[in-house]
Amino acid sequence: MFHTPAHKITPAAAAAVFSVYGLVAKQSTEPKPDFNVCDAGSIVLLTPITPAAKAWCKEYLPEDCARHGRAYAIEARYICGIIDGLEDDGLIVTNDRS
Repeated sequence: MFHTPAHKITPAAAAAVFSVYGLVAKQSTEPKPDFNVCDAGSIVLLTPITPAAKAWCKEYLPEDCARHGRAYAIEARYICGIIDGLEDDGLIVTNDRS
């Protein structure tokens, strides 16, 4: 078998390799989240993950919004309205507790 750089392997070639070795490629059908939310008590950390999420924050959150690293620190009383707005705009929010 010859070596092909990973970036040049087509999906069909990858499927052929998997079938030769009896492997099953796992592909997630779940859409990837745009935001992660972490409840820290009176403050909720809203972390944008995707470029679309970052653009949404730039458009809708105030410039002086408190930050904690990459996350926006949102008062808990406002987070439900913000999440409703995110979801209305088609963005996906997850609560990753790992």
